[in-house]
Amino acid sequence: MQKIISTIILSVLMISQMSAQTIFWGGPGNKDSEFNGGLNGWTTKGLASAVADSAGNAVWTHSKTANAAPFIFGGGTPSANVAVNSKSKANGAAVFNSAYIGTGKGPAPCYPKGSTGITSGTTATQVGVLTSPIIDCSAQTTVGVWFYQLYYKFNGTTSIEVTHDGTTWQEFPINVVSPAVNGNVNNRLLVDISSAAAGFANVQFRFKWSGGLYFWVIDDVYLANLPDNDLALSQPFYTPGSYATPLSQICGDTFVIQ
Repeated sequence: MQKIISTIILSVLMISQMSAQTIFWGGPGNKDSEFNGGLNGWTTKGLASAVADSAGNAVWTHSKTANAAPFIFGGGTPSANVAVNSKSKANGAAVFNSAYIGTGKGPAPCYPKGSTGITSGTTATQVGVLTSPIIDCSAQTTVGVWFYQLYYKFNGTTSIEVTHDGTTWQEFPINVVSPAVNGNVNNRLLVDISSAAAGFANVQFRFKWSGGLYFWVIDDVYLANLPDNDLALSQPFYTPGSYATPLSQICGDTFVIQ
């Protein structure tokens, strides 16, 4: 009974959030949202790198396989064959492959020639941005960036930056707590950018990589209104199924939320 009640509660919470979350830019089938066949309306720019004259090489690219191939490391680092867990990964994704461009082994090195980054005792650093088309958010009171990501971190930070005047960018850090060093995530995020985007007609946002190794894959990017209620279960209390249960049966009396 407890399992049934818990399932009903979770279903109500999910329906409540989904019904209040309206996509107003992008969505399934939109080539810009899905990076279908390329970066399309997005632009990319390298802002900095460990090699000063190679900053322009620190750019995002399109991955037909929605992963970080080619990938040059092995051992405990991720496989190049793992794809971002997005709905439209079959038609590609955007990737910042720091491990590839940052070692001098890729076509656009942003690292001292011949260095491997890890064994040299220094960390490759690049700063590269992937910028959206201009989007009208003047009719919106809340704005959230909803996207899938595959992020594998060695050193550095990730963020979303937003502008409504084309000059000043407001930063929204993400992946701050998790993953830790050498950690990774393959998930979906909703980032509230209302303070920089809501009510403005000429909004652009960009994904910003700052650091070195390993990579960041992005796909299925939507702009949506935020849910009216951001509900979650915290420290749930499980009521007993009955006053007394025979010892022979209690091993099978479990409480599961799914």
